[in-house]
Amino acid sequence: MGSTSFTNPYAIEVIRTKKNELVSGISNTEDLLDLLISNGVLQPDSRALMSSISAREEKNSKIEHDAILKAVSSGDLYLLQELLKGLDVNTALLSTDTLLHLAAEHGKEAIVYFLLRQGVKLNLKDREGRTALHRASGRGHTAVALALAKAGADIHATDLMSKTPLHLAAQNGHENTLLLNSGSSTNATEKEKKTPLHLAAMEGHTRAVSVLLAGKAKVGAKDMDGCSPLHYAARNGKERKSSQPVSSFHFLHHQTDSRKITFKVKLS
Repeated sequence: MGSTSFTNPYAIEVIRTKKNELVSGISNTEDLLDLLISNGVLQPDSRALMSSISAREEKNSKIEHDAILKAVSSGDLYLLQELLKGLDVNTALLSTDTLLHLAAEHGKEAIVYFLLRQGVKLNLKDREGRTALHRASGRGHTAVALALAKAGADIHATDLMSKTPLHLAAQNGHENTLLLNSGSSTNATEKEKKTPLHLAAMEGHTRAVSVLLAGKAKVGAKDMDGCSPLHYAARNGKERKSSQPVSSFHFLHHQTDSRKITFKVKLS
């Protein structure tokens, strides 16, 4: 048996009395090395070696991280399985994005199903407060969005702007990803009190508008500016008439009373 290199008689006492600083130093290795050297636990000439080891570990971690990103974005399930051995599928990345966020955003259905089998957490949020279902819905990846909803993802989850996955699907014109059959609320409002119908009308997504209307979306709902989806649709139609006369709204009839607005559109 070789002798221990931990021979300083005060080392254990230092560790005991300085435990808070040591715990803090775990996230900042340079400060930790300074603390150990100043208290005689580590010799100054050992600092270069320790720093070198730390730098090498960080480099290896970055390489592994980049490889995982590439495996997910390319849909390489075999490579991902190899890279994830011994890692937590919920914390394998060096950011607020999870593997499920990335797989959902890229529409990698096989990767999503693999992660679901691994017990991945469905409702973790990224820096914008968005879940994997937000990502899939915003990109129009219908199969992935349906898989997540079926697995129990929160279809009513809101991001930092209070937008649900349905808001993002409507805003980007992904009518097949609106998930109305999964129980999404067509009249949920975001921070500016806009419903998914407001957003679809603003962007001129007539097919999404039709789907939302069929799902009982309220045409008369008012946002914080007092505007209804009808206002935005009319404004959008005027703008497109002069510049982009494609897929614009054509109003056949609208009727307003104190209780109801009937709103009809056709697709062109």
